[in-house]
Amino acid sequence: MKKTWAKYYESYQPNKLNILLHFHYLISIIILNPKSILEIGCGSAEHSMFIKKAFNRKKISFLDNDKIILKKAKKKYSKLVNSFYEADILNKKMIQGIHHHDIAMSQGLMEHFNDDEFIKVIKNFRGKVKYFIFSIPSNYYPTIDFGNEILRSKQEIKNILSNIDRIDFSVKNYLDIGFKTKLIGAKKINNPFLKILYFFKSNHLLIKIKYL
Repeated sequence: MKKTWAKYYESYQPNKLNILLHFHYLISIIILNPKSILEIGCGSAEHSMFIKKAFNRKKISFLDNDKIILKKAKKKYSKLVNSFYEADILNKKMIQGIHHHDIAMSQGLMEHFNDDEFIKVIKNFRGKVKYFIFSIPSNYYPTIDFGNEILRSKQEIKNILSNIDRIDFSVKNYLDIGFKTKLIGAKKINNPFLKILYFFKSNHLLIKIKYL
């Protein structure tokens, strides 16, 4: 039986370390002081719920294309979340009904799209958000966790975004504490010196897009 995202999240256990792991990503959203946030590919929603509870953001909405994930999110967070949207973000018509938000955020989503799809998703959210901020695993990430991840370098992401008109963007590495994944990656390196250096590399990229 093919594993789905709903099945993936059945066995997923929220972990406070996951907040610390992506704290740079989360802070980049918080410092913009958004009044409304749309989490795309909400999954377990632990990141947006951290922002909601810790920093009292007024409006949080979820978007996912999996009915089961959204159903569970509604049951768990109905009192905290303003809107729930079921949509395929590659289909512009499906997101036309989404209300405008200050920021769209996602972590671990955009690496599942090829280059053309990557561009299409960003274009589809023009007019729906002011900023699109997301985190993805970089080419240094040592494993394929689930699905069809495409692990890109910082320069590869810059090259893709350069093909999109009327946006400002930044692509940055951020130091994370993903010791488990770094240990996996270090084991694949034979050179002792390079093995040590690997622990200081960033396994994630932070992308910030502002629509002009």
